[in-house]
Amino acid sequence: MCKMTPLAAVLEELDRFGLSPTVEQGKHLKVRFEVNGQRWTYTVPRSPSDHRSIPNCRAGVRRLLRQAGLELS
Repeated sequence: MCKMTPLAAVLEELDRFGLSPTVEQGKHLKVRFEVNGQRWTYTVPRSPSDHRSIPNCRAGVRRLLRQAGLELS
């Protein structure tokens, strides 16, 4: 079984939409990307806290993308 990190899950979701994010290091990782000229930031924990961490990160970034006006069909 492959262990995925929260960052890898978020980057995978953004890649599905064809976005090219940048990642800033710090206490938490900040993933920054641009949609239709508007800048967005999603903060990602460095390590998963429990078994729901990865799905929660995926859901959070999808929610942000819907807010930005993007949805997969």
